[in-house]
Amino acid sequence: TRVKPNLLAALETDEPEIPDEPVSATLTAYAGYAKLVWTTSSGATSYNIYDKNGTYITSVGSSTTQIDLSTTKNVSTRFGVAAVNEVGVSSIKNSN
Repeated sequence: TRVKPNLLAALETDEPEIPDEPVSATLTAYAGYAKLVWTTSSGATSYNIYDKNGTYITSVGSSTTQIDLSTTKNVSTRFGVAAVNEVGVSSIKNSN
């Protein structure tokens, strides 16, 4: 099969891609708040934080790898984090 030149050129460019999701996300819950810590993702310019239902909470810069979050008192919950860049948003990595 012959590849068209414009398609081949598109395949050869170093176009940015959506970053991979963070490899890990760990939640440590305390009375009234939780700390979410995650690994960085290559190419990420920021990270989006989500609640256990996948609802967006906030965004933090690419140099941030942890955030303190409010929770219902004495209730541990789950949070998720996704890597973001100019191309798009990775899938969400949920805390364990």
